[in-house]
Amino acid sequence: MGNISHSFHYFVAIKFQVKLMKTTTYELKVQGFHIDRYGHVNNGRYLEYLEMARWDYIEKIMDPKIAEEKGWNFIVVEINIRYRTPAMFQDMLRIETHMQEPGNVKVQAIQKIYRVTDNKLIANAKVSFVFTSRTTHSPLRIIGDLKEYTLKSQ
Repeated sequence: MGNISHSFHYFVAIKFQVKLMKTTTYELKVQGFHIDRYGHVNNGRYLEYLEMARWDYIEKIMDPKIAEEKGWNFIVVEINIRYRTPAMFQDMLRIETHMQEPGNVKVQAIQKIYRVTDNKLIANAKVSFVFTSRTTHSPLRIIGDLKEYTLKSQ
């Protein structure tokens, strides 16, 4: 019996949708007062860096004047951060921010901090926030005008 070789080719059509997310980039230089006694950026400083970058995103993409006019507040309810490698004195950092599709009440920002010189990932975070009414301080469901507003950030 001779060698029988079979050749099968499978062609699979995969339908997918590519969704480009709006991303902002915010850069800052690590200052001496950001450094802790171990010679690197103190872990608490990263939260400040992320907040500065989120406000940059809000100003560039979401237009905070609309939220102001509607009486909506942005309130952080959870931050999950993973520290990858330390940032040091005078490092230039780049923070990339984009928003995930909103849920019923929460919106999540995905943020990554890179060292500019070598593009090394320093930390990454997922930040969940809700919108609250300025008058009642209650969380708002993301529907109607608020849904439209949050989808604009996509």
